Amino acid sequence: MPGHQQGCVAMTTGFFAGLWDVLPCTNKEKYICKHLAEGAVLTPAPPTQAPLKCADGWTPIGARHFCYKLFPEPSESKRTWYDARDYCRTIGGDLLSIHSGLELTFVKSVSGTVWIGLSAPDPVTGYVWSDGSPVNFLHWQDGEPNNKNNVESCAEFRTYLRSWSDVNCEKNNQWLCQIRTGATPKPPPDPVIPDYNKTSDGWLEWNGTQYYINNKKMAMEKARRFCQQRHGDLVTIDSEAKRVFLWNQMSKSQSSHWIGLDVDLDGTYDWNEGQPDFKYHDENCVTMGYSTGFWHNYNCGFKYGSICKRSGSPPANTTVAPTVAPKDGFPPHWKQLNHKTNGYFRYIDGWFLKCSHWGKNEPSRDRPCVYVDVDGKWKTADCKQIMNSVCMKSTDVPPTEPSVFTGICPEDSDALNTGGKNNWLPFHGYCYKFFSERKEWGDASASCLRHGGSLASIEHPFEQDFIQSNAHIFKDSHSSFWIGLFKTHKGEWLWLDKTIMDYTYWDEDQPDDGSHGGISISDGTWKTSDQRFRRPYICKTPQVLAPTTPTTLPHRDPLQHGHIALAVVVSIIGIATGAVIAFLLYKKFVHRLSIPVKLNTFNNPLLFNKEKSQTGVVDTEKLVENAEEDSPEPVVSV
Repeated sequence: MPGHQQGCVAMTTGFFAGLWDVLPCTNKEKYICKHLAEGAVLTPAPPTQAPLKCADGWTPIGARHFCYKLFPEPSESKRTWYDARDYCRTIGGDLLSIHSGLELTFVKSVSGTVWIGLSAPDPVTGYVWSDGSPVNFLHWQDGEPNNKNNVESCAEFRTYLRSWSDVNCEKNNQWLCQIRTGATPKPPPDPVIPDYNKTSDGWLEWNGTQYYINNKKMAMEKARRFCQQRHGDLVTIDSEAKRVFLWNQMSKSQSSHWIGLDVDLDGTYDWNEGQPDFKYHDENCVTMGYSTGFWHNYNCGFKYGSICKRSGSPPANTTVAPTVAPKDGFPPHWKQLNHKTNGYFRYIDGWFLKCSHWGKNEPSRDRPCVYVDVDGKWKTADCKQIMNSVCMKSTDVPPTEPSVFTGICPEDSDALNTGGKNNWLPFHGYCYKFFSERKEWGDASASCLRHGGSLASIEHPFEQDFIQSNAHIFKDSHSSFWIGLFKTHKGEWLWLDKTIMDYTYWDEDQPDDGSHGGISISDGTWKTSDQRFRRPYICKTPQVLAPTTPTTLPHRDPLQHGHIALAVVVSIIGIATGAVIAFLLYKKFVHRLSIPVKLNTFNNPLLFNKEKSQTGVVDTEKLVENAEEDSPEPVVSV
């Protein structure tokens, strides 16, 4: 190697012949010349090839010379894993495979759940990539894959957790295709033809039976009446194929739906089909969940969508016989109470909760009544359970909720210092601010403090609706927001701003193992997760009283004050002078009056004549002596 020596290059001879060496350019050495032979043609230099690029709409991923794209297009529908794989292969690629954490970070601008190319077609061999590449990197969510109910063998990428989960391959999802860099995608395949027909009144006809997905939320009794009024009943599910078909249809609504199954308290199951009456007394009711298609029992008074079934289109000009009111079941006041509380936990005498002492993972929306356990913790249970009770008698009247809020949102000192906007949103005595910047839960909490608030708590359904409607604006870029929910080391869920936990809106199978809570943008339900996940967040702060304008007293000239004082003094002197003159006139007039010696009242001028005493006038009247003897009448003494 030449090292750092400067000079000209020469080829050595002798023992080291052929090796190059660096010599001073001033040396005189032999040299070799070269020129083109006669008739020889120069070989043209190979053209410089431009670097390959991704096709329009595709994004490069890592160093594997592949590009990816999210499907479906706006005009297309979500697909099962197999249909999504076939779509990618038709356009010249395959479902996306991921081989490193770096490649995982390249997948951006994707929200929700999407198919990737990982599946387990053979339980013995395990998971493989659909493009045949080696499985040299895995990023499963905690507890996954679990092959729940032995029907989950395809992997979806949960972008909000940046991890994978196994689900049923028949689920309808978005999907990620990959194609080699520089390749031009082929035309997409024809849309998947549905395996069902749709009737004129909106029912889905599949395998000789008609089904109706009712997305209007109602209690199960009302949902069943809804089906019966349309010549059907709540659906019965007797095969995996039927379950998957109905799950794919109702999952588009992002809500659970009632099916025709009751659960007795002894754990047995009973289909509603053909029963003359709806039985509430000894049964719970069952929904099909939209995320997995599995079943879950709930209080029959809760409101969900429903799935109806009928054998065929109703004949023309037919009516349904009126349904008979249930003879058994919850007393009416129970249902009214459930409806009026709207998810609140309230004392039955109308008082609000001012403190709470919930047990682990409490309270639960599925169990509407509360008892105190032997450990002193509050726990929820079915209201039909038999327990001891404690009564209370009071004449106090519970307060009413305020309906008028006169406060205003405070100034955001942090926003003013940084030149930002004071964009607090007022609602029911509080103000809210939605931040789209993704942060961990702890950093989001600190940010709210800097802005003069705290991570938001949710106290009632009206506040829930307000937050959900405003969060929905961000649905294209985010899937959830951090709120002020956190779990203590004892398993108790609390609000960061110390709001009493008397209202909940947990999603199905929530809360789970996560330690902090967020609100879903799609349906507003609360979900738990690890605090290290980065999400947008919502801050909340109380409203403050509006500043009042000080009252300004009218200005008066100091000379005017002097004139007023002078007028008062002159008036007082005039009044005093008049009083003296009147008194002198009165004395003079009285002196001229003649007072008779013999008075008409008491004849005692010494006592009652105000004139100067006269020597010639004496008191000739005697006092009564021995009055008790002279008169038998009693003498009044004072």
